[in-house]
Order: sequence, then C-alpha cells, then structure tokens
Amino acid sequence: MKNLIAFLFALVVSFCSFAQELELPGITTTIHRAKNPELIVLDEDALSSFSSAEQALESAGFAFKKGNNELTFHGYWNSSIKVYINNVLVNDPNTGKFDFSTLDFATVKSIKVNPAAQNGSVAIYITTVSCDFSKIRVNAELKSQSYLSSLNDSPTARAEFSVPIVFENGSSLFVHEAFNVSHKKNHFGYRSQDATYKLDFSDSYSGYKKNYSGYERTLFNNSLFAEFATQKFPGASFGFSSYASYSDSNCGKTGGAYFTEEKQKDLSLVFAFPVFIPFENWNLKVLPSYKYSDLDYTKHARFSDLGNEYKVSNFSFQAESSVLDFLEFYALCSYDFSDEISSGKENATYSHSLFSAFFSPSLKFEYFGWNFSLSLPFDYFEPSNTLSLLYSFCAERNLKNFAFFFKASKNITNPVFQQLYYSGDGGIGNPDLKSESAYSFYTGLSYSQKFGFSVKPFLIFYRDKIGWVSDSSTSWSPDNWGSSVNWGADFYFSTKEIFGNLEFSASYTFCKAILTSGGGTKGNQIMYTPVHTFSLTEKYSFFDSFTWTTVFSYNSKKYTSNSNTLYVPDYFNLDTGLSWTGEKFYAQFLWQNVFDFQYVHVDGYPAPGTSFTLSAGIKL
Repeated sequence: MKNLIAFLFALVVSFCSFAQELELPGITTTIHRAKNPELIVLDEDALSSFSSAEQALESAGFAFKKGNNELTFHGYWNSSIKVYINNVLVNDPNTGKFDFSTLDFATVKSIKVNPAAQNGSVAIYITTVSCDFSKIRVNAELKSQSYLSSLNDSPTARAEFSVPIVFENGSSLFVHEAFNVSHKKNHFGYRSQDATYKLDFSDSYSGYKKNYSGYERTLFNNSLFAEFATQKFPGASFGFSSYASYSDSNCGKTGGAYFTEEKQKDLSLVFAFPVFIPFENWNLKVLPSYKYSDLDYTKHARFSDLGNEYKVSNFSFQAESSVLDFLEFYALCSYDFSDEISSGKENATYSHSLFSAFFSPSLKFEYFGWNFSLSLPFDYFEPSNTLSLLYSFCAERNLKNFAFFFKASKNITNPVFQQLYYSGDGGIGNPDLKSESAYSFYTGLSYSQKFGFSVKPFLIFYRDKIGWVSDSSTSWSPDNWGSSVNWGADFYFSTKEIFGNLEFSASYTFCKAILTSGGGTKGNQIMYTPVHTFSLTEKYSFFDSFTWTTVFSYNSKKYTSNSNTLYVPDYFNLDTGLSWTGEKFYAQFLWQNVFDFQYVHVDGYPAPGTSFTLSAGIKL
C-alpha cells in the first residue's frame, strides 16, 4: 500500500506540474516556446484565392525556395520552423525542411502560422478536410478450415474498420474496431500417458484419430481503440482501448469429456503529454495509463481443477526525454493490484500487489563511421525487493552492401503477474519466484544486394532462469531452474532478385541450451529447446496479383523435462498456399501439413493432420 500511495502522489504532482506548465502562453512544440502569439490564420475563404500552398505561405511572410525546397521566415534560419499537418509534425525537426509539393492543396482547410516564437521558432499548422473518406478502411473476412475426414470444421468470420476524423479546429480522432468469431474443431486429443509409445511417421493420421478424441472451441472477441489529439496542445493525446473475449470449449479425452469456459475483459486509458522544459533542444513526454482486466477461469475444468477469477488494476507512468539529439532518458513505474476470487468451496478472496520501476539513460553517437549506443538502466522489483544495475552496448557499421554489429547487454526478466499468482487450468503460481537475469553477447554480418545473407552468432548466460515444471499430479508451476548457457548462431539466405518473381529463402538456427546447475540435470539440454531448427520458403508471384508460397520446416527432437529422459521426436512439415489480391477483394487457399505427417509440438498435444483453409475478404 505504501508503494501505491507513493506512486499516486508522484502522479498527482506530475499532473499539477503539467497543469501549471500549460498556463504558459503559446507552447507551439515540445521544444520551442512562444511569447503571446498572434496567429496568422488563412481559412478556406482566404485560401481560395491562392493557387498553391507555397503562394499562401508567402503571403503570410514566408519565402519559399523551390531550388532546394527550403522554407525561411523573415531571414531566420530554417531549422526553427516546424510544420504540422492535422497536429502531426511532418518535417525534420533538426533541419526544418519540408517539401510542400507533397501536399495536396485542394484538401487544405486552413493554415495557421505562429511567428512569435522565441529564437525565431515558427510553427505552421495545416488542417485538411474534416473527414477524409478516402482514408477510411473497412475489412471483412470469411474463413473455413476443413480436414480430410469432414467439411466445414472451423468457420471463422472477422470484420474491422478504422476511421480517421479531423475536425476543422485542428483536433483529430482515430477509431479502430475489430470483431472476430470462430468455431474450431480439431480432430485430435490427448495421447496416452504411456511413455513407451513413440510417434512414427509410418503411422497414418487417420489411425491416430481413431484412438484419440477431438477438441471443439467457440470463440468471440471484440476490440475497440480510439485516440484523440487537439491542436491546442501539440504532442498531447488521449487514448482508449477495450478488449473482450469469450470462449467455450469441449475437450474430449479417454473416459469422458470436460468443458471449459473463459472470459476476459480489458479496459485501458492512455494519456500522452508534452511537458515544458526551460532549455532549448530538450524534449519530454509523459504517458500515464490505467488498465483494468477481469479474467474469469472459474469454469475451467481441466483435470478437475477449477480456475479462479482475477480482477486486476494496473497503473503505469512512463516518461520519455531527449536532450541535444544524442542523450535520451526513459522511465517506467508500474503498479498492479489484484483481487483473486477462488472457485473452491471456501470461495475465498486473496489480494495481490506488484510494483516495479525502471529508469534508463542512453547515449548515442558516431565515431569514425561507427554508430554507438550505450545505456545503463536501473530496475527495481518490489516482490523480491531487488535493485539491479543493467547495461546495453551496441556498435554498428553500415557500408554500401554490408553491415556489421556487436551487442552486449545485461537484462532482467521479472516474473509477470500470472507467474506469481495464477491458479487454474492445471497450473499454480509461485509467489517466491526470483527475477531471471541474462548476460547476452551478439555479433553479426549481413549482406544485401541481389541476394542477401546474414550470420549472427550468440552467447547468453542465464541465472535463475524461469520455466514451468510439472509434478506427478500433472499440475504445472513456474520455478527458477538455476543457471544455464545458450550458444549458437542464426543463419539466413535469400535469393531476392536473382530469379525475378521467384524467390527462395532459408533460415537455420543452431542452439545448445545447457543447464550449468541443478544437480542431476546439470549438463542437460533445456526442455523444449531444439538444437536444430530449419525452414525453407519459396515465393512466386505471377499475373501481378497471384502469389504461391511453400514453407518446409524441420525441428529436431525436444526434451519434455530437464532430466532429458522423455522427448518429443523430431518432425518435418510442409505447408503451401495460393493467394490473390485485387483492388478491393482478396482470397487465399492454404493447404497445411501436405504429407499428413503425425507430429507434436508439445507432449500430449498432437498437431492436426492435413487441412484445407479457404478465406476471402473485402477491403474498402
């Protein structure tokens, strides 16, 4: 509770400070200040007498040089000019250059110029039509997935639209809405607990389905996002988002079936404020936010363990600042508070809290053609009462076709709320989890012209690595495994333009992930981490609107526990698809698991056999 009070106090102080700062006259940007500005307003009537934006601005005292696309004002250096279109900064804040030939003058409603800024700083606000219907986007899609043994197994429908609206006073509103509904049937279930049974590619998938029952799920989800910005406070915005989902599953297994039901509701409010700083070339923005989530697992009946319901509130406060174009600061404070309602007979209620803070100064500079960046973050995690000093260093060199880089860092991965307190669906949280730390070293070389390739070796040392482990009752819980070392390399190659419309690309990853502590598991490969991963992709475009894609993938065997006694066998897979994209319509046919391979990603969850998916949509 002390952390919450301290956090809210800091937030109130920030809001009060910001309110006082807004009383200063005429803040035109987050960098420059104005002195009692007398705005020059060119409204729609005045603009009708001009043939171009350049001519209109020249009438307001600007001189436009078409030879080098520079804009000057009464002889002042052009770097002090900032151009906003619908409250969005569109020119380079360092040079001030903006090519007005890219502006459609027919759409301009008004131009407002603030010439009375300190040190010759000038702000130009250009407002276009109140609602640009050409930028409204509407998408609708229907999809059906079928398996070899049945038709229309998994129908899916999706609809979304986005609308940008700009009001005549310069304020803007952006709205995005998306809705999805699906009914999914996969004809596979849970394989026998008999560890002696080994999957074999010689076994047909049809035979597999005879032995194991199916899985069926209905899912609804809806998301809504809206953001509002006003020209009165450039750089400030208010955002709102919501997400709601509901799913109902019927999962069969030997000896009967169980039903699960999940509900989730999220509501987020995000603010962005520019803050006045009395120094040139300083820029600060604060982003307080609030999120509420209601996660209901009380009807989760997997393995006869009911889940719980969580009502989680999250308060976060972010701040971003840049100084002199080479020094940046980032800070984040986050506070989570949750009421957990147990689904057991006692119907008990538990309260949990989680506070964390992060502060990172970073420096960027160039030396002898190399780009360097260095940051020294501080991380505080309240559940374990730990303060960590981190670091990140990067050196990059870009030549005509080659690029080199080297990165070294110390990172912290703090346990998330679900890992600490989650209960249900066969899993139990662990409030005693420690933060996972890692020392990472990467280097690489890449080439790009008519073909491209890259080689990126890596070496990572983990301490207190977090992972989920199961006990004899099939219940899962997160735990700190101890220390480990991961080493290997990523390889990538692409033909790009060698064969015209036909392109091949391949990627391969070699990764040895070895536990360096843990008694009997020391020296073993970390569970579910394959040593070899390979993929080959073919992409062929024809008739300007058709694309044929084929993806072949291979994963080596993965151990299902750190003891390395049981494992998921290595497997291949081949997917192919044909898509057509028109001006407003699109369609796709996808053939997955072409050779009907029998394989599993995770022990006990066999992957589907051959399936066909047909989808079609419209874009307006």
